[in-house]
Amino acid sequence: QVLSVAVRDPEKFEHFIVIDDFEIFYQDVGNGPALLFLHGIGASTYTWRYQLNEFAKSHRVIIPDIPGFGRSSKLTHKKYDLESQRERLIQFINELAIEDLTIVGSSMGGLLALSLAEAMPSRVKKLILLAPATEPSLVPKGLYQASWTVHFIGPAISERMIKTIMKSVNANPGVITTETVKKYYEPYLDKKAMQTFVKATQTLRFKKTKQILKALDLPILILYGENDKRVPRWAINRLSQRLQNSRLQCHPNLGHHLHEDDPSWTNEKMHDFLSE
Repeated sequence: QVLSVAVRDPEKFEHFIVIDDFEIFYQDVGNGPALLFLHGIGASTYTWRYQLNEFAKSHRVIIPDIPGFGRSSKLTHKKYDLESQRERLIQFINELAIEDLTIVGSSMGGLLALSLAEAMPSRVKKLILLAPATEPSLVPKGLYQASWTVHFIGPAISERMIKTIMKSVNANPGVITTETVKKYYEPYLDKKAMQTFVKATQTLRFKKTKQILKALDLPILILYGENDKRVPRWAINRLSQRLQNSRLQCHPNLGHHLHEDDPSWTNEKMHDFLSE
């Protein structure tokens, strides 16, 4: 079931679609080969603002707020493990009638991209992974178990806290402005947002990534910023070594959200890979 909504900016082609009781917000722009962008944990479609119109010149660009984030529903009674989120995204892809696609995933979105490629090998043609989060050991073990405490945390989320978080994912201080902090903060005005955030850490604690990687046989580009404070270089090296058909390209100065830190460099590398 597709919901018609008032579009704030018609040029952005903003929509909602119902999947597994979630109202999923997404942007669908342009024509051509399909490009699906998946954001990281705690993020939203907003983080792809420098890619949306750029790639819509040559592709059909689809950018959802992953269930539990951004403007999508935050249903606290639902599961947010990798399998559950992957199945929702498969339904999303099916509902939009996308047969062949390339998936671009940042951090958690990178892990979801790998999982989708394993689940739909005949439809996913290429992957572009930006600082993919594929090591469950990087997520504190007690975080998910402590999810019952988040109703105390929610009201404490502030723009100041969001600014601190942005400093940990962006190495370029120019990205962190009054406007960008507000955009990052908006989803957390919903008190359930922190609950779904904590539940979604279960996605990152997926322990069978090695099995997924063995099943993959498609071109993969991995982009990484050497100033990444979230995903260490050793984790990226390990992933690159396990993926038989992957290419790793690094930037010496960028952080975890390299697509925000330096859109020109990131977009150029992506364009080159897509045109091959």
